[in-house]
Amino acid sequence: MLNFKSDKIYSAQFIITDLLGRNVFSQNISVVAGGNSVPVKITSLPNGTYLATVETDDGISMNQRITIQH
Repeated sequence: MLNFKSDKIYSAQFIITDLLGRNVFSQNISVVAGGNSVPVKITSLPNGTYLATVETDDGISMNQRITIQH
């Protein structure tokens, strides 16, 4: 589950990238003002460290390193 807050409404893309820079997951999301919870199915990704990015249509991006352990 992806949880984050926003101060405005916009469309965005949620991307998970491996440490070699390859996109391994991508999902279009709709962001609302306030708290957001987006279900993300990442069970097919192997354990490891990844970069999670939310990128808006106007080019703003937010990044966070994540670790997946099953």
